[in-house]
Amino acid sequence: MGKNQQRAVQDFFYLDEIWKGSNSNNTCTEKSLHNEVGDFKTIYIHESKSVAIREYHSLYRKDCKLASTMGESSYIEMSFFLHSHTIKDNIAGQPREYLPYHGYVYFVPKGAAIKVVLEKNKNYRHLDMYLELGHFTEWIATHSFVRKFVNDVTAGRTAHLFPKGIPICPEIANLLLEIKSSELDEISREYYIKGKIFLLLSLLFQKAQSSTSPTPKGSVVFRQDEQDKLQRIADLLEKNLDKFYSIEFLAKEYALNEFKLKKGFKQFYGMGIFEYAVKLKMEQARKLITDNNHTFKEVAYLLGYSAPSSFSVAFKRATGLSPLQYRKGLTEKHKSHAMS
Repeated sequence: MGKNQQRAVQDFFYLDEIWKGSNSNNTCTEKSLHNEVGDFKTIYIHESKSVAIREYHSLYRKDCKLASTMGESSYIEMSFFLHSHTIKDNIAGQPREYLPYHGYVYFVPKGAAIKVVLEKNKNYRHLDMYLELGHFTEWIATHSFVRKFVNDVTAGRTAHLFPKGIPICPEIANLLLEIKSSELDEISREYYIKGKIFLLLSLLFQKAQSSTSPTPKGSVVFRQDEQDKLQRIADLLEKNLDKFYSIEFLAKEYALNEFKLKKGFKQFYGMGIFEYAVKLKMEQARKLITDNNHTFKEVAYLLGYSAPSSFSVAFKRATGLSPLQYRKGLTEKHKSHAMS
């Protein structure tokens, strides 16, 4: 593996400064890198003066170790790992591991040495939120463990709020999906996302306090290999928006009985498989309509609908507007911006 190729990967991630990496109009953009080390993509979901949200996708073709030194650090990082394998790192001499489908909150001070171990042929995907310390100080009065975290951050020490992580429950999964799919403009989007972040923190604190409680009634325990299969199914749905898959097909294809497939998907993703697939399709539909490079008929076929009328019904159910009304609204919005 060429040193220059690996350095390019390190620069791709570590030189991309928070609050300086994307454009300032809060629209979702992305960048990618492809070389002999692997395939990498960063999606900029939101960026303002106090909140930055990005989603990272990585596939390494060989085992890889990335090393860096933390630069200027003024933010808390909240990471949600959405893949099916554990990541190990070492920050300032302290080894840590991050479990699949778990959320973490941590702070890395300026000058800390960071080493991350990545394995070949594994897809890594995580959603990261970069927050100002003020998002946490309001919780000090009601959650004693937050006080120690805030004190450590203020003193410039490495800090982990939930060292063992918090499992991503359906409520958390839904909030992440709502944040990703928000299309509000400017200040409305900022308040919307901040509200969702406070809900996320509230859920994380609640789960941390009840982590020793027994498994909730009605929940099903899944082996790691079964969780892996559910993640692979979710990835399949996301990468094949032009298709619809039946429960029977997925159960047979991934050797998972139908009960566990339906129950597990709802337990981990907060909604049924069909509902999840349609939500992904509608997110893509909004992007395609906004781009204005396709007819509604083409959009329908690109998303697996056999007839434009079926797509129109699904789109109106999801957004409250027909595709035509949605496009007209975008056109009128652009005109008003141009005139102001």
